[in-house]
Amino acid sequence: MRFNKNLIALGCLAAVSSAQAVALGDSGIVFYGNLYPQYQQVSRDPATSTAPTAALAAKTGRVGDQEWLNSVKSYLGVKTSRSFGDTKVGIDIQRIITQGCLVCESRNAFVSVANEHFGELQVGQFDTAYKNYGDHLTMLGISSSNFMSTSSFLSDVSWKTSGSSVLTVGGAKATNFHARLGNSIGYETKEFSNVQGILTYSKGDSGSDQTVLSMGVKWEKGPYYVSVQTETHNNFRTFATTGDSKDTATRLSLGYKAGAFAIAADFGNLDYSQAIASGSAVNGYSTNSAQVSAQYTITPKWVVAANYATGASGSCTRANASDCLTSGLGGHGQNLGVRYNINKGMGVTLVTGKATFNPNAGSNSSSLAPLVKGGSTSNTAINIQYKF
Repeated sequence: MRFNKNLIALGCLAAVSSAQAVALGDSGIVFYGNLYPQYQQVSRDPATSTAPTAALAAKTGRVGDQEWLNSVKSYLGVKTSRSFGDTKVGIDIQRIITQGCLVCESRNAFVSVANEHFGELQVGQFDTAYKNYGDHLTMLGISSSNFMSTSSFLSDVSWKTSGSSVLTVGGAKATNFHARLGNSIGYETKEFSNVQGILTYSKGDSGSDQTVLSMGVKWEKGPYYVSVQTETHNNFRTFATTGDSKDTATRLSLGYKAGAFAIAADFGNLDYSQAIASGSAVNGYSTNSAQVSAQYTITPKWVVAANYATGASGSCTRANASDCLTSGLGGHGQNLGVRYNINKGMGVTLVTGKATFNPNAGSNSSSLAPLVKGGSTSNTAINIQYKF
């Protein structure tokens, strides 16, 4: 009975979204959205070992199995623009639909100025250059912030603790390079000989000394895509409350798409460092990550996709140069999905996946929450998407 009620709720939300699109379609302002509510079941296998005394992180206990109906990161958006010769000025605002609040959380919110000869400038909240140019293939169009996203392994680290802390202190944004940030300004060049560049800069809230500098360059011709990105987080203080810090991610992204087949791969390095004067506190951590994604359109109605991502255990240092162990960190995940396209913009997707964390590793990613260290997390979901 509970399963049937959840399916009915999925259908109702999709129907409501369709009605909204028709009602506002002739308003003179472009109204759009990507709604993909899903019924999800999660099961967890408990960890079986404990952390060594000197390890970087400690294992936590098992969290029980769960099921829920959620909106993932469905969003509604509105945008408009006006041209002045070869220059176009526009506004784009997206709001996330969450349980208990229709549009409480901002996704994108920026003003843009685009010129045919000089490129585009954006001010507001939007994807960093690192996120924009990397992780080139979105699984079945629904992997953003969902459990099948590869970003938890590819652009994050797997030793985060619960709450707002990472090891001792620091926030989730300190470890996550796959982000959309406010207080940002960005510039993307015009395409020259199939090459484009992008630069974004973000500043912390008033009184904060935190900054994010991100840049990338891409080459795209025919079925081929190649990009290199880097992003630096200054003074996010991952390891302690004081001391300047510098966290850097560097990534190579590759893609190929021809006809019904598409494949993409990413190879990254994440490096965290902080100036800590003395003691045994961790002051540095470095690790490598990789992912591969593939998608195949069998017929216009049926599409299949799969991905695999892995994060290495890495290496760490301590302020007093004592031993720093990373044994048991890292992990991997894989997902498989099939989509049936009802019509343009609407489809039903069935996805299953498993994230396996090494004994002393875990994740508090919103798509894999709540936190679990060691063992594995398995997800199965049915998803109705309406994109307009």
